[in-house]
Amino acid sequence: MDSAALFISLIFIIIAVLFSMRENWGLERDILYSTGRAFVQLIAAGYLLQYVFDSRNQAVIILILVAMTIIAGYNAGKRGKHLPPYQALCYGHYRDKQCRDPGSALDSWRD
Repeated sequence: MDSAALFISLIFIIIAVLFSMRENWGLERDILYSTGRAFVQLIAAGYLLQYVFDSRNQAVIILILVAMTIIAGYNAGKRGKHLPPYQALCYGHYRDKQCRDPGSALDSWRD
């Protein structure tokens, strides 16, 4: 990311802080903390991915990718715990027959 893009994204963060101050939302500290945390996480992820893609050891690459997949699945599962089982799969797609009747997804496999 070049300096101009970083500066532009910081402008949006400043605008969010100013709106929070103007409307007395009290979110300024949370916004700044989240911005710093996201910056650190993205830098760490960038270095990790650089290491993964530069690595010539296939075992290391597979191990890191499996770990990332498990962690992502765990985090996604935590976010969907409050949803009923099929609603988690069909969120936003209730018009689909498969989401209204989850068993219909298996109809084509039964033939």
